[in-house]
Amino acid sequence: MIIETKAFFDTSSQIDIANKIDHIELNIEEMIGPILQRFPPKVSIANIATIFNNAYLENDQLFETGLTIGFLDNLMDLSAFKWYSDMPYQYRIAIGAHKGNGGIEEDFLLKDAFVFYAKAQRAYRQLLSHFDKLSKQGINISHPNYHDAYKGLVDLKYEVATYCRLTVISFFSFIESFVNSIGHNYILRFKSILTDKEILTLRGMHRDKEGSYLNLKQKIEKIHQIIRSDKKQIINLTDIAQQKEPFKTFFDYYEALRNASVHFSPEKENIWLGPEEWITKANSFCDLALKVGLEIWVACYPNSDGPAYLGKLNKEIHLKIAEKRLANIDVLK
Repeated sequence: MIIETKAFFDTSSQIDIANKIDHIELNIEEMIGPILQRFPPKVSIANIATIFNNAYLENDQLFETGLTIGFLDNLMDLSAFKWYSDMPYQYRIAIGAHKGNGGIEEDFLLKDAFVFYAKAQRAYRQLLSHFDKLSKQGINISHPNYHDAYKGLVDLKYEVATYCRLTVISFFSFIESFVNSIGHNYILRFKSILTDKEILTLRGMHRDKEGSYLNLKQKIEKIHQIIRSDKKQIINLTDIAQQKEPFKTFFDYYEALRNASVHFSPEKENIWLGPEEWITKANSFCDLALKVGLEIWVACYPNSDGPAYLGKLNKEIHLKIAEKRLANIDVLK
């Protein structure tokens, strides 16, 4: 109804609007009555209308991009809303035709990582199945059809390597996005009590070097100390002697593998690996990245057992979602 009403005001003459305004007002009152009871406003309706109108003037794609949970929480009591209490301020709630949905960038990247991981596993199972099939048929190097059959194996090997590389890249990207999101959320919620230097750090910038950015290790170290109430440093990454797992392997090996996969050079980590090696690395890095993400979260919020808005980084939950997504797509083929 909201979209239709807006379209009516955008396209109708003043006379048409005047003739139907009473009817429109009645419909709107009937529609928002139950909403006001469920989500009592924190400010006047007129104020909400002004704020929303200004937001729309700044971004006319609101009906496509949605509204942040923080924006809504400032305007109304969301106690009755079925949402996770740890949702970042910038988490977007869909409105209009997309209502019922929501999302945030780190969740997109986590879903990407698991879809690539599920595809890597699927390709590896196909590879093993095809190899077993050829073996049972007795197709070896002396067989006349060997070269044609082998082409299929080569394609499957490339498929495994492709999706495994993308798995490593995507899980690393998720961790980077996750850390940035934690910092950004804290700024939006507590900016009034933060110092300028703390805000710079939470944005991933050096306090004393204008325009200079912290690397991922530095951000992980510094951000959690600002967020924790006791200000203790739980994770130490810049002192090599104090680096602990899972961070040591994450940075010492997988960061190098990720960098080589993104911008390879002969002097970087080897990415010319067989399917068995790649699937092993994808399996290991999936588990490792989830552990890293969970430890970062708990370092920031010691009373939490994981980000609920991300399924507490549970591998089984996210892998099932990815497999269901692929199955739904298969049905459309």
